[in-house]
Amino acid sequence: MNHSTAADPVPYPPLRAAWAALVLLLLAYTCSFIDRQILSLLVQPIRADLNISDTQLSLLQGISFAFFYSLLGIPFGLVADRWHRRNLIIGGLLAWSVATACCGLADTFAGMFVGRMAVGVGEACLAPAAYSLISDSFPPEQRGRALTLYSSGSYVGAGLALIAGGGVIAFSGDAAAALASIGFSRAPWQTVFIVVSLFGIVLAPVLLLIREPYRRGRLAERPTLAQGLRVFRARGTYYVTLVLALSFIGVVNYSFLSWTPTIFERRYGWQPQEIGPLFGIILIVLGPSGTALGGFIVDKIRSVPSDRMAAMLCVIGTVLAIPFALLASLSASPFLALLGLCGIVLLIAVPVAMGPFIVQTTTPNEFRGVAISIYLLIVNIIGLGAGPLSVALISDKILHNDQLIGQSMAILSVVGLPIAAALFFAAWRSVARGDGGKLMTPSVAAS
Repeated sequence: MNHSTAADPVPYPPLRAAWAALVLLLLAYTCSFIDRQILSLLVQPIRADLNISDTQLSLLQGISFAFFYSLLGIPFGLVADRWHRRNLIIGGLLAWSVATACCGLADTFAGMFVGRMAVGVGEACLAPAAYSLISDSFPPEQRGRALTLYSSGSYVGAGLALIAGGGVIAFSGDAAAALASIGFSRAPWQTVFIVVSLFGIVLAPVLLLIREPYRRGRLAERPTLAQGLRVFRARGTYYVTLVLALSFIGVVNYSFLSWTPTIFERRYGWQPQEIGPLFGIILIVLGPSGTALGGFIVDKIRSVPSDRMAAMLCVIGTVLAIPFALLASLSASPFLALLGLCGIVLLIAVPVAMGPFIVQTTTPNEFRGVAISIYLLIVNIIGLGAGPLSVALISDKILHNDQLIGQSMAILSVVGLPIAAALFFAAWRSVARGDGGKLMTPSVAAS
């Protein structure tokens, strides 16, 4: 059934078309996480071949990608608010796929750093356009599930990177030998980057099946960045506390994504082919379960405003994640550590999904691309940029032992998660008081 209102006379796309578009966008998001996350399985061979430290490795995992991914999100957000969103996504997909292949051609730390920066530039196109496109494709009563399902792509992509990456690593030696036989000599880990880049190149033309939806809830014909900033200031306390909370969640989340395979290698003697598939299955099953749980609750409990309910779910999920984070990072048993990973992936997925949902549902249409870009700028610079780096710095500079990555992760968790929970609670109190309640009125944007 299509829905339309007096304000938006154009009906929503047929649900079948909307869900088909969502599936294709989810595939693109999954592909983006495979390309950014595959490096976590290749820490040991990259470190050995390039002769770099854990701290330098963390720069490849975090800030090299996060800086341009976050910074360029704002101009790409402006483009998404004005231009054809599907075409922007296709262009970005091709760009980051080629950049991933270039990582497989790099022979130095500097070359890898530049390649990872280019991956970030391409992927910066995706989120602003995709979240805005999904919001215009689904009616409000189904938007929570649609947006949180899309958010689950981060877990599916990271999980597939670990599962497929383990398989690719197992055969990369043969593939590298085959390439060498035709005069193209690459190490097995470099071959992995080249192989996974092909997924995005194949997917790009398939995205042409997505149709651009009608833009809804617009307040102005040609919005400006200054108008958008006035809108955000109207609910400043809520936005600031929410984004800072999600930044601390990101620090912990990206630390586990980046360093868990290394912990299992160094502490338990597991190989990437062993921990990769297990951790990947945990991410694919429990990550989307957590995001779906949050979206389901928000859509079903209509007696509580959705942004207030989402903020409270963030508080609950973050607090419950703390003991599981300690179990995952400190356990002497690999099986108890896997149990801890199950808990932290499931519970952290709730606030990870609720963040973009809150931003999209509390922001007028003209500014959704910019809003999600500003959100991603802060969350990724702090979370993705500082998370992996903080773990390496704690082990290298404070504990002075690169075998104590797990202890470094535990320290980061017991600091970051309580702070995140307190900030989520502040965000919940802010919206409960009605701070910024005039956000959706045209006068706020025009004044």
